[in-house]
Amino acid sequence: MTGTAIVSEFPSLHSDYVNDVKYDFYGRRVATASNDRTVKVWEIDPDTSKWTIRPGCEWQAHKSGVRAVSWAHPEFGQVLATAGGRERAVTIWEESGGGTMMESSAQSPSPLPSPGCSSRWTARAHLSDARKDVTCMEFSPRALGLRIAVGSADGWVRVYEAIDVQNLGHWSQVGQMDCTGDDAVVSGGSDGGGGVGGEAAAKVSELGIRSVSWCNGRFEPPTMVVGGSSGFVGIYRYSDASRQWFLMLRLTNHGRGGVLDVSWAPNIGRGYHLIASSVSQIIPLK
Repeated sequence: MTGTAIVSEFPSLHSDYVNDVKYDFYGRRVATASNDRTVKVWEIDPDTSKWTIRPGCEWQAHKSGVRAVSWAHPEFGQVLATAGGRERAVTIWEESGGGTMMESSAQSPSPLPSPGCSSRWTARAHLSDARKDVTCMEFSPRALGLRIAVGSADGWVRVYEAIDVQNLGHWSQVGQMDCTGDDAVVSGGSDGGGGVGGEAAAKVSELGIRSVSWCNGRFEPPTMVVGGSSGFVGIYRYSDASRQWFLMLRLTNHGRGGVLDVSWAPNIGRGYHLIASSVSQIIPLK
């Protein structure tokens, strides 16, 4: 790819594969999730432009590898979600306290925090309705409140909402999508939409959901794009009339390989939406 350059790099300090990397809303913090079961939260030092870790901002998040991580909107505080894939659960974490930054390097990795460290992340809730490995999740846009969509290898996406944003210990499942069925409501058209059924549906069920991404348009109903290992990419929308999520459109022409990731681009004045998938294709929806 031309016209790109590395503007910053740093050693991850993880002892196994890094599965996910996510910026926070302001782009000043980065959370990394690894198969070594830990999560690290990095901050960029404005004076040195180096990425650092505050004491207490690296910890063992799950008993199995951490598959994914997601930041909530800062209006709700410093809130992270982590997916312990084989645990079939998502944990909601909240940060409190201050702490002094310390620089980490490949030669001198910083230890995991000891009890009493400032700037600690505390587990507030565990969401464990998935029947197979949790594979992905993403917090919703601020306009929808504090919600999170969780995808799993059982072919389902489940949506949770914090009952009280001041008390993150209580969450309610407010929606779910069976991405394996062939009885979803579908809106077709010139974009190549179509129903999901038969062999394709079974394949989605077998290989599972790999990615979810919310539409952040302020004037759109709750909408998200879901990507599956079989190459399935579907747009789901919430209906106020039926109080259910339905498959609005299936996006095709993704090749034979699976879709590893999807992302809904921010709406910055375009008259259409942009969705990117990991199969090196950008799909304009007009």
